[in-house]
Amino acid sequence: MNININISKSYLLIYLIISMTLLSCSTKKTAFVNKAYHGITTRYNIYFNGKESFKEAKDMLLKDIKDNYTDVLQVYVYPDKVKAMTLAPQWDRTIEKCSKAITKHSILVKGEEHCKPIDDTYLLMGQAYFYRQDYNDALRIFSYIINTHKNGNVWADAYTWKAQTNLQLNRIEDAEESLEQIRQTALTHKNKKYKQHWEAVIADKFIRKKEYELALNHLNELEETKFLEKDFKTRILFISGQIYQKLDQPEEAEKKYKKVLKRNPTYEMEFNSILNMLLCVKEDKSEAKNKLKKLLKDSRNEAYKDQIFYVLARLDFIEEDTTAGIRNLEASVFWSVDNKYQKTVSALELAQLQFENFNFVESQQYYDTVLSIIPSSFPNYEDIRYRAAVLKELVEHLIIIKTQDSLQRMARMTEAERNVFLDKVIANYKKQEEERIADEEEKARMMENTKKSETGRKSSWVFYNVTQAKLGEQEFKQRWGKRVLEDNWFISDKSNLMLFTDDMTIDEELTNDNDSLNNSKTKITEGLKISDPTNKLYYLQDLPKTDEDFLKSDELITSAIYNAGFIYFDELNDKEKAAQMWGSLIERYPNHRLEAPTFFQLYKTYKALNNDEKTDYYKNIILLKYPDSDFAKIIQNPNYYEEIEQKKKETQLFYANLYTSFENNKFDQVIVMADTGLSKYIDPDYRKKMHYLKAIALGKIYGKDSLKNELSRVIANYPTTDIDTLAKGVLEALKRLEFEDKENMILSDSTKPVEKNEEMFTYKPSNFHFVIITFDIKELKVDKLKLNISNFNKEFFRLNKFDISSFYIDNTLQMVTISRFDNKEKAMEYYNQLKINNTYFEDLHKTSKSSVYIISDDNYNIFYKNKNKRPEYDNFFKKYYLDK
Repeated sequence: MNININISKSYLLIYLIISMTLLSCSTKKTAFVNKAYHGITTRYNIYFNGKESFKEAKDMLLKDIKDNYTDVLQVYVYPDKVKAMTLAPQWDRTIEKCSKAITKHSILVKGEEHCKPIDDTYLLMGQAYFYRQDYNDALRIFSYIINTHKNGNVWADAYTWKAQTNLQLNRIEDAEESLEQIRQTALTHKNKKYKQHWEAVIADKFIRKKEYELALNHLNELEETKFLEKDFKTRILFISGQIYQKLDQPEEAEKKYKKVLKRNPTYEMEFNSILNMLLCVKEDKSEAKNKLKKLLKDSRNEAYKDQIFYVLARLDFIEEDTTAGIRNLEASVFWSVDNKYQKTVSALELAQLQFENFNFVESQQYYDTVLSIIPSSFPNYEDIRYRAAVLKELVEHLIIIKTQDSLQRMARMTEAERNVFLDKVIANYKKQEEERIADEEEKARMMENTKKSETGRKSSWVFYNVTQAKLGEQEFKQRWGKRVLEDNWFISDKSNLMLFTDDMTIDEELTNDNDSLNNSKTKITEGLKISDPTNKLYYLQDLPKTDEDFLKSDELITSAIYNAGFIYFDELNDKEKAAQMWGSLIERYPNHRLEAPTFFQLYKTYKALNNDEKTDYYKNIILLKYPDSDFAKIIQNPNYYEEIEQKKKETQLFYANLYTSFENNKFDQVIVMADTGLSKYIDPDYRKKMHYLKAIALGKIYGKDSLKNELSRVIANYPTTDIDTLAKGVLEALKRLEFEDKENMILSDSTKPVEKNEEMFTYKPSNFHFVIITFDIKELKVDKLKLNISNFNKEFFRLNKFDISSFYIDNTLQMVTISRFDNKEKAMEYYNQLKINNTYFEDLHKTSKSSVYIISDDNYNIFYKNKNKRPEYDNFFKKYYLDK
């Protein structure tokens, strides 16, 4: 009996447990048991797994990021998009786990969340999107928390994360709004980590705005915070030191750097702290230089020699030793291997210094370096690239001026004077070569010493890695071909370089002795370029000899001066230099064909400089000397250009209506409208089209004789134009058909003037896109490729659902299509990740006949149906997708 009672109790207990479990699974009830079950299951199961995946990815990310120590560090560091996407499997797993937790365990009743870990889950999902750099999705999640989970435990921090996301999107005002809305709550919140996060983000905002004193207030607050993560606090101290240094408070900066050194930082931060402390020295710089030279000898600093030489250069410039400063900057560029930030800064300073010293060739060389290596994450990246490109163009014009001046000056010398001059040039070249060789030997010795000191451990320097060195050699040859190892190797014709010797003085009043030049004892073989700079013929081969040669040289000079003036005026906003340039053109070449526009530019320049005297001077010259020019009309009527532009728009509209009538076969109306347009409008581009349409309309109504007569007038009125060519073609066709009764062929749609040479493919970045892979079936197996794509998608794009299809587009070519993507940006993310992935696409990358493109839905149909047009898509893709 007792046994039966015990069994009944056991069954009852099991029943109760099962009932409670089933009841607690409900997400519609807010009872304690429900909240406890879902809370525990979420926090210690799904959320925990997502959090671990997030931590793994974040740790891997932070290990690989290289800071830019040439500028104030950012409070937080972020990689570029491609690097962030390499960790997409971990980010996606986190997002997937969070979505699962929310779906299964959220208890959202009457707008209030009763499962506490769900708030943290939403925040973790937003953070995963943030580090994945899907900032719009991150904003969506953080905004949802703010609007829906106001009583949650992460509501305050969601505001800060929203601000941090807006900073990454460069929406500074939106970030400021979020930070201010939550200021009081964050500063007084019981969770002190929220205050720390808020202080860090607002400090980051002020650093981005270069409001350094305001940033310091919050950095100092962070420094005083307890339980701040060790490495992050060290970073905050270092940033504070950098800011004090920028604010010219070296004593305070030095205190911060000393605190950094006491905290056992990474060697890179320790090294940069020491360098910055040496720059803080106000008195005798010699001791600081000696310490830097000792650092150069330390084998641990092999990768940091570029930074050491840069600091040496800074100390040289403080002591006004420009020569030594330039030499150390050159060494900084030379020794910079992996640190593109430092190389960019050093090369940029060198380019500017050489430019200011009128060493244009050297300046151009360093601007080329900047344009080729500057990282996209460099501060003011777009501005620097733009300025470097502008200055590079300016330097090219200045080189032309200096080269042609030197050649003309040498051409006007007597033979004896020229020989003396060239002897000095060649002697100077030999001296420079000796210095260069000695410098190269010194660098080679330093490299050898470094190599010996590195024996026994692997070096990261590229030239000690045979494979990388060989790959670099092959890439170099593909781009440049075989080049001699010498200064300025990248310039194929260096005869101009040796003429830029500023310390050589020749009498200003040189004798014009062209006869002696033409009758030179030594003849230069026509068409054969001499490349030996120690041979006098090397410098004589490009000299102007005839009057025609001198005129061509003068044209090169005037064009270069004129264009350089525009660069100073428009791009560099240096009105004084622009005035000097244009003034020199007027002085050197009076009555030149560019005189009128140059006078006008001088008038505009001095007006901008508020120099009334010179403004009136050039105004009066234009009105007296060129009264009928457009320049005079603009001076007399400031709205002249606006009126011309309005007339142009009116002409365009008129022609559009005329062409519409032509397409609608209203030929009587076309003739009347064309006559009106020809009498009313003067724009030659539209007049020729109107006249041509009139000729075709006459032919349509009155037959081929009227067509032939009017086309003859078109040819006479608009010779050597596209319409002239078109009209001649029609007349030729008429002659061929005179023996056939096919007059209507002449009047077909093929006789319409071409509006514009349109590309077959259209650029629509907001359209749906596909990724396509074309390949030769002899190189790849389609089934294996599709399997690799599927596995790649599961690992890196597990949150997306893609279709993978394949079909033949030629006898031996197949095309695999991955579809579809919302826009160009999403497709480019996939494309970039595919191109760098060798785990799944090593075979694809090794093939010679395969191509990978992204393509919009409109262009996809064109690409598929038009076999002959497929090669054109390659250039279109490079232009609109890879180069943008």
